[in-house]
Amino acid sequence: MTLQVSDVKRVTREILDEYGTDYVYPMDADGACTYSPNEETGSDGCLIGLIVKRLDPEAYEMLKDTDAGVGNAQGIHAWYPYGSLPPGTSLQDRMDLIGQGIIQTSNEVATAMWRAQSAQDSGQPWGEAAQIILDATEATA
Repeated sequence: MTLQVSDVKRVTREILDEYGTDYVYPMDADGACTYSPNEETGSDGCLIGLIVKRLDPEAYEMLKDTDAGVGNAQGIHAWYPYGSLPPGTSLQDRMDLIGQGIIQTSNEVATAMWRAQSAQDSGQPWGEAAQIILDATEATA
């Protein structure tokens, strides 16, 4: 699936409308976020998980595997080549959903989603995290 700039922006705005710009993702007891619903925190999933769920349900299922630690799945934090890899793992083996050809998108969208994920994971409200996506893709949509 190709994540188009206009679709990513539209869905990001829909999520902000539903959750509000002041919503802060509730980390679990270990300080981690999940892409899918988390019973411990009561969340529906993180911002990036919700975007991918709405635009590419098949890729979202792989993100859910990431939450469960299944197979080679890695999440958006590593879908762009900034994520850390376990020692002895090649970048080609486990780079990311984009690197594996599961999701296709522009560098601008991939970078913006990675930066938004990082902002959310550091405790910023979704309005601030989402604005990274909206600003970075504004020129191309």
